[in-house]
Amino acid sequence: MVHYTLNQKKLVHIENPNSQIREIFDATDCDIKTSIDNFNSLYDWDKMFDLKKVSRRLGYGHRLFVFYYKDLVVGHCWVNPKYGEQNDIYVYNIFVDKRIHDRTISDSTVYLNIMANKLFSEGFKTLHGDVEDWHKNSQSYCGRAGATTDDFNSGVYP
Repeated sequence: MVHYTLNQKKLVHIENPNSQIREIFDATDCDIKTSIDNFNSLYDWDKMFDLKKVSRRLGYGHRLFVFYYKDLVVGHCWVNPKYGEQNDIYVYNIFVDKRIHDRTISDSTVYLNIMANKLFSEGFKTLHGDVEDWHKNSQSYCGRAGATTDDFNSGVYP
């Protein structure tokens, strides 16, 4: 695993008026099912969550955000607010569907930017996240957003 840390000062500011995020509070929301299906059509990953895990994680107090481009579901991200220091938050399972949103539209890190700014406005100071060693695209994604690496490995998602 590669651990990333992002604070507001290092966040690369990216905007796209067609890109939005929405927090999901109900495991039966059809948009999360769409995002799960999109992920599973691209990747065979044994740690991918399903709707049962969505319900469990929401019950633990984790937060789920779905990403949209012009009203199309393009991805999701989980956030664990019960992480480490009071002002730290753990971001995990970030997914942006490159079939719908790619760099010719704008950099997909726009979604992380929107979400990070929301979390920073809530008083969080540092975002943390881990990326699988094999997932070079996600590592590039984190770097483009302004995140830096360190040697910490948290393993805090259920």
